[in-house]
Amino acid sequence: ELNSYDQEMEDFEQKLAISKCIKSLGHRDQEIIRLKYFQGLSLVDIGKKLGIKQPNVAHFRILRRLKKVFDSINKK
Repeated sequence: ELNSYDQEMEDFEQKLAISKCIKSLGHRDQEIIRLKYFQGLSLVDIGKKLGIKQPNVAHFRILRRLKKVFDSINKK
């Protein structure tokens, strides 16, 4: 079992890896992730804010790409 310090370090490393993954995305994709998951906007609201149609707010596509990057970082 992890002690408190080890758990904090593991959490920090995970957050750092996620941050690196997000930074690997293009600007618009980063903005979609920020608006959806950090500001809680709906896909319709994101589309309006960015001036794109809601179906083009393809956050699932972005999440798949993030997962691939994250998996490749964790294998190292």
